[in-house]
Amino acid sequence: LWAVDKTKTNMGARLLKNWICQPLKDINQILARQNSISEFVEKTDVRKSFIECLQKVYDIQRLSTRMSNGSASPRDFLSLKDSLFVLPELVEIASNLEYNPLQPISDYLSEIQDYTALIDKTLAENPPIVIKDGGIIKEGVNGELDYFRDLLSGGENWLKEFEESEKERTGIKNLKVGYNKVFGYFIEISNSNLGLVPPEYIRKQTLTNGERFITDELKKHEDDVLSARFKSSELEYKIFVDFREYSKEFVSKIREIAECIAKADVFSSLAEVAVENSYCRPEIDESDDFIVKNGRHAVLEKILPLGEYVANDLELKCNSTSETQFMILTGPNMAGKSTYMRQNALIALLAQIGSWVPADYVKLGIIDKIFTRVGASDDLTLGQSTFMVEMIETSYILNSATERSFILLDEIGRGTSTYDGVAIAWSVAEYIATKIKARCIFATHYHELNVMTKTYPQIKNYRITISEENGEIEFLRKIVQGGASKSYGIQVAKMAGLPSSVIKRSQDLMTKMQRDYSKDLATRKKNVDSDELVVPQLNLFN
Repeated sequence: LWAVDKTKTNMGARLLKNWICQPLKDINQILARQNSISEFVEKTDVRKSFIECLQKVYDIQRLSTRMSNGSASPRDFLSLKDSLFVLPELVEIASNLEYNPLQPISDYLSEIQDYTALIDKTLAENPPIVIKDGGIIKEGVNGELDYFRDLLSGGENWLKEFEESEKERTGIKNLKVGYNKVFGYFIEISNSNLGLVPPEYIRKQTLTNGERFITDELKKHEDDVLSARFKSSELEYKIFVDFREYSKEFVSKIREIAECIAKADVFSSLAEVAVENSYCRPEIDESDDFIVKNGRHAVLEKILPLGEYVANDLELKCNSTSETQFMILTGPNMAGKSTYMRQNALIALLAQIGSWVPADYVKLGIIDKIFTRVGASDDLTLGQSTFMVEMIETSYILNSATERSFILLDEIGRGTSTYDGVAIAWSVAEYIATKIKARCIFATHYHELNVMTKTYPQIKNYRITISEENGEIEFLRKIVQGGASKSYGIQVAKMAGLPSSVIKRSQDLMTKMQRDYSKDLATRKKNVDSDELVVPQLNLFN
């Protein structure tokens, strides 16, 4: 996914993942996506400007869900506002496209702009996380709320004025007016000035060095301030809840905006990937063809140094027995058979989500399913061996595939004896080629299968080329027609670092087996009819 994902929004990333998990089979839908991507490819300035704007868009798809269920916070609405502020610019850029993914938004853009302005007018720029902490509604939204706020903000000035007037009235120069959470507002007078305390002062608290008092005027102010703080908090919360409820009217439109932006994000992302990596636009039709010229692996070519990945062709056709419907692919371990298979599966998958693909040319007849049996592992939880897992998966493929499927099988039958393995591999290949008649790449080390081409013209042999010199091999990784004659397993084992004594012993045994096999085969040909000839399994240790 990462190799083709250059989306800028979370919405686009999720949509691209969904497309990859659910490729299309409808040609018209595929072509519609291709057209949108092609425009972004061709119009570089539009693509670059659009991608730059997308970076300012938040996940309004998720925000719309919280709006719908009434759990959106003030910060959610500010993120929505920032995203909607960019919307007119996105719509303007997209208007340069014939296949405009944002066209539906144009019908109600002005209404959304008015709603965006309302968010900006209503909500403060840096609201607290906890709604009831206050500070979420801007000044000027509600007159009563502004009154309470003025009362609260003017409280400090009132206290200073009250303190000065009391000093002057009582003649107590060190009189102080203060506040704490336990006792509220108070007037503090030292012990030396207690004789000057007016009779209307009410004792509130005794200290070591003095006394604290309250007056009716100060108590009234305290009640007013506390009431204003409570009423302000309650009123502000109500204003926000009403605003949140009103915003539900816009949920359906915001969801449609999110869907349109997500699609446009995916289109521009796939276009950017296509341009950066020299992808081509595949031809999609109802034929049985799968033709690839200089195809590449979308992931590996990003990992390997530039120019190191070897491109390969593929040509599968089901409409003629003279064409290749079924490819038997042979070659050494590590030569690239599995990579080649995965590469073509990825090309088919990308083509059917509407994307451009890593190749110079691709023609693809619609595929209904891609089946793969690549790699090997057991299932300890079910008590199934590696071979059992392999057979279960192969059974599922044979029972589920259709003539429109694309099947990739890697080394079927390797988990059992040579005789059993060859027999199973042969019969599976035969069933796919003659009964299912699906396009298939069948990688194997059983070179005995190469003779199937004599019986079934729709089956063709291909191999991965290598260069061998002085017992050393170099993987050229190019696919050519014709079967391989050996697998070079000992050379690969040597490359892996097996002890030289093990390698030498392997070479000696291989030479002996080949010599004994040739002698035994020659003897049997003299004594029995060729139709009755059975080749024995080699005896290694006599």
